[in-house]
Amino acid sequence: NEEEKHPDAVITGATSQDDIDTLYSDLAAGTKDMVFNAVTGELLFSKNMQTKLSGLKDMQNAKTIDVVYDKSNFKKGETRPEHLFTCTKGGIIYNSGSGGHTMHYDVGYNQTIDVNTTADDIFTNELKRGCQDLKRVLAQMSDVDAKLNTLKEHLRTETLAANKANIEAEIKAAKKAYDYLTDTMKRQFSTKITEVKDALDRESDAITVNGTRSMRLDLIQTRLQSQSTTFKELQENNEGINMEEAATNLATAKNTYSASLMATGKILQHSLMDYI
Repeated sequence: NEEEKHPDAVITGATSQDDIDTLYSDLAAGTKDMVFNAVTGELLFSKNMQTKLSGLKDMQNAKTIDVVYDKSNFKKGETRPEHLFTCTKGGIIYNSGSGGHTMHYDVGYNQTIDVNTTADDIFTNELKRGCQDLKRVLAQMSDVDAKLNTLKEHLRTETLAANKANIEAEIKAAKKAYDYLTDTMKRQFSTKITEVKDALDRESDAITVNGTRSMRLDLIQTRLQSQSTTFKELQENNEGINMEEAATNLATAKNTYSASLMATGKILQHSLMDYI
């Protein structure tokens, strides 16, 4: 049975890195025809399957590929809709709105500050996926190089001219494959340098934001300490006042106020007729 001989596989969020590497190796070796990455949505085909699908365009009435998807439940460890999309399950709404996961702390009156940096501000899937692709290309180059050495050894020991011609043709094809993989590796290295630089820039930006946040928090702390000192002085001026001195000052102010009222009253008692 072809399906039992080349079983397909699905990569989920619970799949370990070693298992993923094994699946990719099996795919490159042709022991698996297809691998579906449920995390990224990628459908990866082996070289044999690629050849089959590429040949469909030359077959009469073979213009489309039909896919039957049957999914009635989710297994443990699989990526579920509530992990990625807005949906409702059991009365609970998942991923509603566009709010982030930033935590705010109150650091003063009507003043808050962010205290965390979320992982999506720094990490992306592109870098890890690119490293996996580069690792796969390097593994293929190693296999082709080993095959080249084997073919060269066979060519050295072969005596029949017909067999030598076949081996030389295989060596030529292997060299082309090796050159192609070398070019692919160079392009991927160039791309990875840019991706690593972008990742370092994101990390640097996050560190800068965190440092700015720390400086802002220091300024807020200094201002609050100054306000605390001011309020303590006001408290001491009110609660630590000399009661006898305060009573004397109050009596003096009262007498001064009363005298002012009496003087004003006497002035108002006279009219213009008194001076005519």
